[in-house]
Amino acid sequence: LTVHFTFQYSDTPDYPHGKRQRAREAALWAVDPPEYFTEGVFVALDGPTYSEAEQAAVYARFPSWSPQRHMHMDAPQRQAVRDLLGLATAVGGIPVLPSLWCHCDRYWGFLKNCRFPMVPNMNLPFNCPQDALYDPT
Repeated sequence: LTVHFTFQYSDTPDYPHGKRQRAREAALWAVDPPEYFTEGVFVALDGPTYSEAEQAAVYARFPSWSPQRHMHMDAPQRQAVRDLLGLATAVGGIPVLPSLWCHCDRYWGFLKNCRFPMVPNMNLPFNCPQDALYDPT
C-alpha cells in the first residue's frame, strides 16, 4: 500500500510535519511507539465545538461560498481548542484535538466559491485535517 499526501501544509526542509499529521489522523502513521497512545493524561472535548444555533445563525447570514462563513464558523472551533490547550496545560495533560470542520478549503492559489477550482462541486463543510487550520510544527 502506498499513500501520498498532497495539498498539505506545515512541512519544513528538515521534517514533513504536515504529512506526518495527516498520516496520524488517518491512522496510517505506524512509527509512534505504543506509549504515544496510552501513557499520560489525555484531555479531550466532549461534543461539538459549536452549537446548532450558532451554525444556523451564521448559515443564515453568509452563503456557502463565502469566506466569511468559514471565518465565523472557525472562530468557535479556535476558542474551544484554545480552552482545551489551557485545560491540558493546567493539568499537565496531553490535548486531543476535536474533529475540525472547514467551511472553505485552503489552497496555494485562488479558490472559486471556497473550493479548489478543479473541484467545483465539493461538499462544504468538510471534516478537515489539522494542518488546514493550524500549523502542526
